[in-house]
Amino acid sequence: MRLFTKLTVAAVAAASSALVAAEVIDLTSKDLWIPMKNVEFSEGKMVNNGRVMYRSKKLITIDPAKKYTIKMTVSAPDAKRSSTVLFGMYPANAKGQLIPARFLQSNPGTLTQVVETAAKGSTAIKVKDGSKWSKSPSSALIAYDVKADNSDVPCYRIIGNQIVKTEKDGDVWVLTLKKPLTKDLTANSYIRQHSDGGYFYFGNRQVGSKPATVSTTVTGRSGYGHYNPAKGFHPGMTHAYLVILSDWYSAKNKVEFKDATLTIE
Repeated sequence: MRLFTKLTVAAVAAASSALVAAEVIDLTSKDLWIPMKNVEFSEGKMVNNGRVMYRSKKLITIDPAKKYTIKMTVSAPDAKRSSTVLFGMYPANAKGQLIPARFLQSNPGTLTQVVETAAKGSTAIKVKDGSKWSKSPSSALIAYDVKADNSDVPCYRIIGNQIVKTEKDGDVWVLTLKKPLTKDLTANSYIRQHSDGGYFYFGNRQVGSKPATVSTTVTGRSGYGHYNPAKGFHPGMTHAYLVILSDWYSAKNKVEFKDATLTIE
């Protein structure tokens, strides 16, 4: 009798779980997006005339245990050349404040300790290991007073300064800066390099006159570092707004979206 009761309870629980409906958000709903001048909405369809960025009013909570699927049929019916469409999310905090990529994207392998204080106005930083630091302008970001486990991400303690030279000098590395430091970096503190970037894209598509259906799912958590939707949501992402960048490189086309949804299940 006890076994029967346990099996019955388990069966009911499983059935109840199966009945939990997925949340489906209609991406062609006018009420979803911040108002835009060059966008027209009709039943099950939205059309933008030329370059536009759609950003939702609705703040999405990120639950890495769930699957987030963006699906849409998109075309540029009168296109003479293709239009670029990118779609995904703009990270934010629980209050809805936007979090640009620079505060989230730490460069792997760049965590290091400052060997001696680099005073404000200095143009070089002596560190224990500068071997992975990049001279790229997109990585001209120094996060300071950071934690080794990345638990400080999103990190807002950032200095904008490009590394122009990395050189090993005996037991230390010297990071030469493009311009003088704007604050002291104290000895024994930890710093890390970050990279700037765009939004958290689920995907992108070149579209022309022939309608194309695209569908991309993101689930789970990636590791810290650069955005990697194929591996999951960035660990620093707890909330986000939906974004669609349409005709983004200005082909001056009308771009049409149909059957566009975000499904959360």
